[in-house]
Amino acid sequence: MTRTSRLAVSLAGLLLVASASRASGQLSGTYTLDPNGSGPRNYPTWGAAVQALAAGVAGPVVFQVAPVTFRETVVLNGIPGASFTHTITFVAPGAPAILDASGAPDTITLQSTAMHFVFRNLVVRGASSHALNLNGVNPYTPAYCRFVDMTFIGPSTNTFPASAALISMASHCDFVHCVFAGGHSAILCSVMTSNVFDRCEIDGLGAALMLVLPYTAHSYPQWAHDADNVWQNCFLHDCHPDGHAFYFDSQRYGGCGNMFWHNTIVVKTTRAAVQAGSRAAWTACQSWRNNIVVNLGTGPCVVYGYEITTSGMCLVCNDLDHNCYHAPSATAGTVQLADGSFGGSLAQWKTWLQHNPQAILPGGGSSYDNHSIEADPGLVRMTAPYDFHLRAGSPCLDRGTSTYVAGPWVTFNPTARVASDFEGQDRPIGCAVDIGADEGDTLAGSGTGRIGSAVALHLDDAPAAGLPYALGSSLGTGPIPIDTRRLGLAADALLFLSVSGSCPAIFTGYRGVLDGQGKAQAAIGIPNLAGLIGVHLHSAFVTVDAAAPSGIRSISNPFSFQIAK
Repeated sequence: MTRTSRLAVSLAGLLLVASASRASGQLSGTYTLDPNGSGPRNYPTWGAAVQALAAGVAGPVVFQVAPVTFRETVVLNGIPGASFTHTITFVAPGAPAILDASGAPDTITLQSTAMHFVFRNLVVRGASSHALNLNGVNPYTPAYCRFVDMTFIGPSTNTFPASAALISMASHCDFVHCVFAGGHSAILCSVMTSNVFDRCEIDGLGAALMLVLPYTAHSYPQWAHDADNVWQNCFLHDCHPDGHAFYFDSQRYGGCGNMFWHNTIVVKTTRAAVQAGSRAAWTACQSWRNNIVVNLGTGPCVVYGYEITTSGMCLVCNDLDHNCYHAPSATAGTVQLADGSFGGSLAQWKTWLQHNPQAILPGGGSSYDNHSIEADPGLVRMTAPYDFHLRAGSPCLDRGTSTYVAGPWVTFNPTARVASDFEGQDRPIGCAVDIGADEGDTLAGSGTGRIGSAVALHLDDAPAAGLPYALGSSLGTGPIPIDTRRLGLAADALLFLSVSGSCPAIFTGYRGVLDGQGKAQAAIGIPNLAGLIGVHLHSAFVTVDAAAPSGIRSISNPFSFQIAK
């Protein structure tokens, strides 16, 4: 057969497939979801798009969602033809689209057969029960769904089980750069496995009694539990004044292999920021490493529970270490045991463990919190509005680990590591990583800070070596608090001058490319103007990477000083 005839046969085959797809009503390609749109490839409502999907898909499908408010509820079932290559995506390509349930129980429901959906850049709100209801079947249903840049806002009530997201008996879903806010628990988990929460913000809005509540009803058998889920680079904050951030205490079995790596928690509560179980709730094979836990209330950072065994009351096989705890107002100690037999500082906790080796069963880490520290973590701002970057000099810098305790009890990959931080900045390989969600860059300065003098700034961001950088300085209130969605500095005239490279007599080296070691030098010349005396000047730098979230690879800790006479 000649090349020409082979091509003709191939084209004929493609035409037949396309013709069959049209005949069956199957979707393929890009469509719009816009109440003000028109044409055969536009759907005015979510309901119309879901109805069209019922016929199946013949290829990957993308619905570009208009940035308007849709007052609808969405229920998705299995779609014929959906697969790893034929995904179904709902994305707002510009400003976020809003999906509002107007008081209905759930805004988006994914039934047990719904698989291979992708959601991007949507605000989901208005439900009386759950903004997202990801509903699997027992045992786990592999959903293979992905949620990116999503905001789930739960009901205003904190009555159980209201939540921003209910994830029940579902598995293999990724939540990346998402916000979960409000409800009784911002995230309510029930018998889920192999899900990943990366770079997510979990906000209790000051009312949620639990920010994350893994909950398994007592009627399930022992194997039915929350297992092998990953929580990394997440920021949890603002639970109820009598609430918790992570709460492993209301279920019969807490599961195995849940991984809590590099999270930052800031709450103000009379209770434990992290309730690590009583009875069997914090059972076995949990990995709790490189987390910052701050409780600004009177409660502790962590309450550890016991598992009842034939040998007595024992902590079970877990891998818990290299954390930073800070509870400056705790009335009964930073670390406590659930039965009340211990409450004290982290140092006292380590001493207690040395004198009670029977409390830890063989199989997990040799001790709890052996390398953990109790100290102010040095966050840029740990009251609202938050900025959970690490300051220069933070005790969390280079104090973490990418090594986990291996053993036959481990259900997750013991060679796994968290490769990047909440901004997508690389964590180093072969040396210590930082504790918490931020892998800090070092920005240091030197000089008198007086009018008429210069302040030298020294940048060090080894993982971003070779990337362009811009260093911005701002007067007055300083940098905008940095979170997972908004990266930037305060918008004033000085900032615009510095990042644009203007006023070279004042700004030197404020734009350039980091050298092979990720270093750069910059300087600011302070004009000899009496009106500047007493003004605060704040500087921070960003590295630019088109492939990174928001086009920014990393943002440094801010360097601040007050201009002197």
